[in-house]
Amino acid sequence: MPGYQTSLIANNLNALREQIVGIDQPVPLLDGSRRPYIYLDNAASTPAFRGVQQKVNEFLHWYSSVHRGAGFKSLISTHAYDQARDIVARFVGADLETDCVIFGKNTTEANNILAHWIESIRDRRRLTTTPSAHSWRHRVSRIDRRGASRTRTSTSSRLDRSFRSHP
Repeated sequence: MPGYQTSLIANNLNALREQIVGIDQPVPLLDGSRRPYIYLDNAASTPAFRGVQQKVNEFLHWYSSVHRGAGFKSLISTHAYDQARDIVARFVGADLETDCVIFGKNTTEANNILAHWIESIRDRRRLTTTPSAHSWRHRVSRIDRRGASRTRTSTSSRLDRSFRSHP
């Protein structure tokens, strides 16, 4: 039985490995030869799965500015972004009435946003911007006395109106 389990594990790992984008991408070495890349820096650049790549490629046709435009593609992008925030909030058990989900491009940006937020609570300043402020232009955020962030937006109602008027 141990041989069967080892074979099963190896097959599962190979199937998982095949789902990673660029897993066998050859890269040049100093001697001019090429070898498959080995991911030793996953904290900074973890490769995506093929399913993620597929969904990104599907959505790129609809992508436009988030929380900044009134056009159809912008409304779709904003709606998708807000849905993603809701999904993440539910996943981590956050209540969007008292908690806030903010996406960052990377760990450094996320840490900077968090540090800025903590500093604003300490100083009891109003939090209205983040390092990626342009994506929050139509979103109003504030910090209440307990330090909870409250966010409101009218994007989904604009999107609903747009869908109703579009075949």
